[in-house]
Amino acid sequence: MDLFLLEWRQSSIIFFLKKSPKIIVNDKGIQVGKKQYYWNDRLEIEITGKGMGYIHSDYEATKILFKNQDVVCIYDVYYANSPEIKSFINQVVINESEAFKFEKIRLEKKNLSFENLKTFKGHPIFSFRGIMMWGLILFVIFVPSKNPKKP
Repeated sequence: MDLFLLEWRQSSIIFFLKKSPKIIVNDKGIQVGKKQYYWNDRLEIEITGKGMGYIHSDYEATKILFKNQDVVCIYDVYYANSPEIKSFINQVVINESEAFKFEKIRLEKKNLSFENLKTFKGHPIFSFRGIMMWGLILFVIFVPSKNPKKP
């Protein structure tokens, strides 16, 4: 069982590192890890959408399809500056603007009066995702303690 946990931890770390490489964007292209892609070679850009995350969870992502059929996914949960990246791609690449301008917008409660806000009842622990997460955590904690190693 300890071997299983060790493998699971290692695969989680490897998955995270593969899904979140260093990204550099400029007006000529995007560099993801060590690979360079040019904006001229893009076929399609999807600024908002879902990308496949870890353990079959869909995360908000920006997808860029290039001519060589490579797909670059920029997951919002992995990058703190994903709004800036999305804004840059929208302004400079899609709208072909000369200059990039990014402003953080401060939201005030009085400006949200037109929003249809819904209050969800229930506890997140008792949702499907919460039950699966806490079930896995409890399984990992209690199974090794129930079956101690035999000398």
